[in-house]
Amino acid sequence: MRIFTYHNRSRLKRIAMIAGGAVLILALLLLGWLQYLQRYVVYTGSGIKLDVPGLDAPPTQSQQALSGEFVVGDPVQPPIVAASGEETIIKPLNSFTGVSIDYSMLQSLPAVRAALDDLEAGSAVMLDMKSIYGRFYYNSALGAAADTLDIDAIAALIDDLRGRGCRLIARIPAYRDSAFALANQPEGLALSNGALWMDKDGCYWLNPASELVQAHLLQICQELSAIGFDEVVLSDCYFPESANIAYAAADGRSAVATQAAQALLDSLSASAVIVSFEITDCTANYPAATGATRRYLALDAGSEVAAAAAAYTADLDVPAAQLVFLTDSRDTRFDAYCYLRPLLETE
Repeated sequence: MRIFTYHNRSRLKRIAMIAGGAVLILALLLLGWLQYLQRYVVYTGSGIKLDVPGLDAPPTQSQQALSGEFVVGDPVQPPIVAASGEETIIKPLNSFTGVSIDYSMLQSLPAVRAALDDLEAGSAVMLDMKSIYGRFYYNSALGAAADTLDIDAIAALIDDLRGRGCRLIARIPAYRDSAFALANQPEGLALSNGALWMDKDGCYWLNPASELVQAHLLQICQELSAIGFDEVVLSDCYFPESANIAYAAADGRSAVATQAAQALLDSLSASAVIVSFEITDCTANYPAATGATRRYLALDAGSEVAAAAAAYTADLDVPAAQLVFLTDSRDTRFDAYCYLRPLLETE
């Protein structure tokens, strides 16, 4: 009996072609799977491991910073290392660009969501999260939420931005807080008659040196970190200039604010959250911006970028990643630094 008849050869040829096609498909699937897994390759001090979705939740940037692990492909600057006791916390400082969302925009969330459709994945988004009068723009255990905003919708927006891989930045006023000052009047800045001092906006200010004030700010930063923010920017983090404030300080009022800001940085040195400062004219009130912290500066004139950079980058370790311009301008001279532009046009 002949095995390799014409019909048998045809049948074997078809089987070989089918088997070869199956092997090729399997090889392509395997290659695609390996390429997919590449993004989840993580280097640790003990070797290499995979963090695959579905097995464990993929680590957030904050979790990576705490563990010292970096996913292959993360475009980070050389990490800044902050020592805290016997632990070493790595806080990578990336250069970034993105958008800012203030209180007025949070009142128009449908327009915000529509504008965010065009935002590039991985962009930075800075959101105002607290008012100068002490109202929170998220569900906080530390105070009342703003009744003029849809807090649940804001929470959903934050979750969506996290899911899109955005760098989340929260901006809050530091020592400008009417609600906390009224609830804790000995911790507020006062007039000689004991009444609370009020600024031109009708807002009360807190004593930067107060331990209770420091603890309150620390708790806010920890809350914001817990809901997914990578960074907290403190505005109004200085001692207001007014002769009407009854306050004596051996080293001067500016030094009091500087020491308080440094104490807050030290308290959060073992945390994954980065704490930064929005610059005002009172520049002497800020500690040196070495390590994992940034300077945020509102500036619209491109012609002033070089002068501003010269004035504020002397104490920065990585100026391109630590100086952030808040600007409406499209001037390309801002491109050498980080910048955030308003998400929606402002009047």
